[in-house]
Amino acid sequence: MTPREGSHTLGWQGLRCLPTPAGWATLALVGVLVLLARWTGLDALRLLAVWLAAILLGSVWLACRTLLGLRLEWAAAHPVFAGQPAELPVVLANPAMRARTGLALGWDGQPAVVQLAVLAAASRRTCGLDHSTGTRGWQPLPPLRISSCQPFGLVRAWACLSGLPAVRVWPCPLESGLPLAAGRHPGGQGDEWQELLPWRPGQPASRVAWKIRAHGGPLVQSRFGDSAGPAVEWLDWDASPEPDLDRRAGLLAGRVVQLAQQPVSLRLRLAGRELAGGPARLLDALADAGREAA
Repeated sequence: MTPREGSHTLGWQGLRCLPTPAGWATLALVGVLVLLARWTGLDALRLLAVWLAAILLGSVWLACRTLLGLRLEWAAAHPVFAGQPAELPVVLANPAMRARTGLALGWDGQPAVVQLAVLAAASRRTCGLDHSTGTRGWQPLPPLRISSCQPFGLVRAWACLSGLPAVRVWPCPLESGLPLAAGRHPGGQGDEWQELLPWRPGQPASRVAWKIRAHGGPLVQSRFGDSAGPAVEWLDWDASPEPDLDRRAGLLAGRVVQLAQQPVSLRLRLAGRELAGGPARLLDALADAGREAA
């Protein structure tokens, strides 16, 4: 499993550098000056070509020096609902006793999300990088890219960091009048009837709801409890008539969100299991529900 936190100090390994459009134009100008110097024999053209080439080489060193030694630290993004942007917190730490200028932070292959004009010496800066999310489940993040075009904007040095922690994407909550399998019942454990459950072999015969069975109903068993504690709200994955798994997960997620602020104890029946806990745990389960069968 990918670590939920990580860090990396930039070194020469993995560092890349290429001219910017202005750099390519300068490089082309150097070539033209060299050709003109050969044809005309003017030393001034040679000196100008050497001077521009030296500026390009110096730009390579200075742009790389801006990134060398920079430390990046990150932590896992908080879970989000499908369609919402996930924010990856990234800390830029500058251990050097010199400021770093013109830093750009973003995702590889995409425009920069964060632009830092100056990162002061021996300082830290926390940035949040947003990334769009799609369907529910675990969504991997693309490589993180940090770059700099300083000081002259002629070359761009960059490095990419992969292996970032994936984002937990919950189903997008949908509003619906979807009926619950067992409804709401008093919580706790005791002698008061609480709900009806499908019959399971090995259970005492005294638990069978014989009146329902006598009227031609299914073989079910009674579950008992007392009136102490919060009411219990059951959500049943298999009882939902919605054939689309993502929409079914969204409908149940909508019920979880709807009931999260109410004084009820949520329960979820999923793949033969009965899950209890806070809304986050149930949403985590719904994020992966039905993936094995899909």
